[in-house]
Amino acid sequence: MNTFKEQIQKLEQKGAQIKAQIQILKCKEHEAENKELLKKHIILGKLIMTEMQNDENYSEKILTKLSGSLKKSNDRILFNLQPAETKLADKSAPENTEQLLNS
Repeated sequence: MNTFKEQIQKLEQKGAQIKAQIQILKCKEHEAENKELLKKHIILGKLIMTEMQNDENYSEKILTKLSGSLKKSNDRILFNLQPAETKLADKSAPENTEQLLNS
């Protein structure tokens, strides 16, 4: 005869299995959503690139927007954009503390 403890243990094991199955399904759902989103990005990107090839004004607008938003040099290279401007050090500022002390 099953004791209450044995019954509880079996139900807890089933609960753990159900939780694992739920987690697997959530992961599969997330992967499917990501796959769908990637497909949308590809389709939209192809449409935009086709329009850029056919319309120079449109191409300039898109490249201007990209130039303002792309920061990584590898991304900028993909669109033949100049490297992002880096902040140059103020040349009039002392380069080290020794210059500060001697002034």
